[in-house]
Amino acid sequence: MKVSALFEAWLCLRNKKLKINSQVKYEKIAEKWILPSLGEVAIEQLCQWDIKRFYDKLNTARLSPNSQAYIIRLFSAFWKANKNNIVGPSKNLDLTFVMPRTCKVTKEGLSFLNSQKLQKYLLVRTDAYSLAVLLALFTGMRLGEICALQFRDIDFERRTLSVNRTLFRMQALNGNRRTQLMLGSPKTQSSCREIPLQRNLICRLMALNGNKDDFVFGGAKPMDPRTLQNHFKKILKE
Repeated sequence: MKVSALFEAWLCLRNKKLKINSQVKYEKIAEKWILPSLGEVAIEQLCQWDIKRFYDKLNTARLSPNSQAYIIRLFSAFWKANKNNIVGPSKNLDLTFVMPRTCKVTKEGLSFLNSQKLQKYLLVRTDAYSLAVLLALFTGMRLGEICALQFRDIDFERRTLSVNRTLFRMQALNGNRRTQLMLGSPKTQSSCREIPLQRNLICRLMALNGNKDDFVFGGAKPMDPRTLQNHFKKILKE
C-alpha cells in the first residue's frame, strides 16, 4: 500500500465523523503538501529520511510554524491509523514526527470603553449591518452563525434566539479554486445553544417582519459572512 492509498483509506473512515468543510480541508492539504512528496512511497519503505525531506520541503515553502504543525499533525494522524492497524495490515514502523515550535496568536479585543461607544453608535443606526454587529456584541455569536440565522430561530414571545447552524465558505468540491457558501452545523455540539435577547434587539428584529424561512440578514439567500465582516471593519473605522 502506498501513502496515497493509506490517506484515502483513513479519510474514508474519518468522513463518517467529519464535517464537509473539514473533509475538503484535509484533502486540499494532503494534495498540496503531503502526497506530492510522499504519496507514491510504499508505506513499508517509508523511512525517517523521507520524513526529513518532507520537512525540508515545508521549510523551503516558508510556511509559518503553525501551518507546518497543522500539516504534520494531519500526516501523523493517518500514519498512526496504519501503525495501530486501523486501516489495514499493520506496518508498525517507528517514525518520529517533530512538531515545530508554534506561537499562540492572540487577538486584541475591544476595550470596555470602545465597546460602549460602539454600542451607542450602532443603536441609533437602522441598517441591517448595524443590527448584525449589535447581535454579535450582545450575544457573542460568530459571524457565520449570524448570517445563517432564520426567523424561525427567534422566539419573540420568550425573547430568545436558537443557534442551530452556521454559514461558512469552503473550496468547491469539483477541484475549482473558487469557493462556495455552505450551511452546516455549528463548530461544536456545545455551540448549539439558546440565547436570551434584550428587549431593544427583539423590537428591531420584529420590525424586519420576515417569513419564518427567510434569513434574518439576506432574505431568501443568506448574507455572505465576508460581506458582514467588511462592514464591521468599516463601522470600526467610523
